[in-house]
Amino acid sequence: MEVKKNNSLIYRALLKYGYSSFRLDILEYCDIKFVIKREQFYLDSLDLKYNTLKVTGSLLGFKHSILSKEKIRIAKLGKPHSEMTKLKLSENSIAIALSVKNIITGEICLFPSIRRTVCFININNTYLAKCLKKNNFYKGRGYYITKINK
Repeated sequence: MEVKKNNSLIYRALLKYGYSSFRLDILEYCDIKFVIKREQFYLDSLDLKYNTLKVTGSLLGFKHSILSKEKIRIAKLGKPHSEMTKLKLSENSIAIALSVKNIITGEICLFPSIRRTVCFININNTYLAKCLKKNNFYKGRGYYITKINK
């Protein structure tokens, strides 16, 4: 049996100690409804050396390799989000939507975040955030900026 080379902890341990140093046991048979709960019980109660994930059914603590991240990025490239997805993303966002009024022309532009706004008016994002937090507005460089309530 040929094993694909990778850099995982278990792969390196198998090479170092040999297959005969490891074993695979079935700890318990249970109904499919209870698999996650029982697996978590064994993760919590046994001293396991090679489980990288500590919570069953979760990728919490898992880190993708640079190659994996690049493959994911390429796979998503050019696939636009649906309007429903965009709406959900904006609802869960911590970004602060802003209204930017040109004091001279009266023209109003809306921006989804402080970062987008500072690119438009060319000021420091930390400074703008502090002004908005302290005064709930910013006035300068010919603009009047306020938060948009969600």
